[in-house]
Amino acid sequence: MLETHLPETEEFASQLNFLGSLLSLAGYKVMPYRHESLPLFCSLTPSQQKEVLKSLKAYCLALEDGVVHEENINSTRMVWRFLVALGFFPNEELFDTVREETYIQIYNFDQFQIFRSVAFFDNCSFTLEEISCRPWWQLWKRSRQDLHILSEVSRQNLICPQAKTLRFNHPFERAQEISDGSARQFAYRIKSATALTRSGRLHATLLVEDWRTPSLLDS
Repeated sequence: MLETHLPETEEFASQLNFLGSLLSLAGYKVMPYRHESLPLFCSLTPSQQKEVLKSLKAYCLALEDGVVHEENINSTRMVWRFLVALGFFPNEELFDTVREETYIQIYNFDQFQIFRSVAFFDNCSFTLEEISCRPWWQLWKRSRQDLHILSEVSRQNLICPQAKTLRFNHPFERAQEISDGSARQFAYRIKSATALTRSGRLHATLLVEDWRTPSLLDS
């Protein structure tokens, strides 16, 4: 039988719907997209579309395995499955960095979020298309220090490709969704940033964060 290939836009929509169904099984109701035409995905370059779709498939595989085989989805195992699916070879240091952590995110070179632990959806009103196809600074108002941290990961990787994880002890900051509707807020701090590389080249950055209610900043 000849293998059939869906047009990328149609395949992306299919994967978004699949992810929405997986999240529903995990107890989260998240809208896949607002418009069937997928305007955000279509606005990306062909290479960006390819990378976003590839990452979305890997994320669905990682989440599906957790939904099927685990009573409570384990973020450590989920991020491990995701990285392996994308061809990364996570080491023991990375395993120790994400062990027992609740809020883990990965951003690709274009600053699109390609991975998030399921607890992320406790504080999210965006569609899955918006999360996947917009850089983080178009989604949230966050501290300016975040740009510095991501730039520092890139700088350190250029200086020493073997240097992987940077750790921080910053105070909590306020994050707020950039949204026309009810913009959610939370307090957060970045605990660590890990460069994900292939052949010494930076491909993505893994962030471990701590999230609290925004009232923490008002006390």
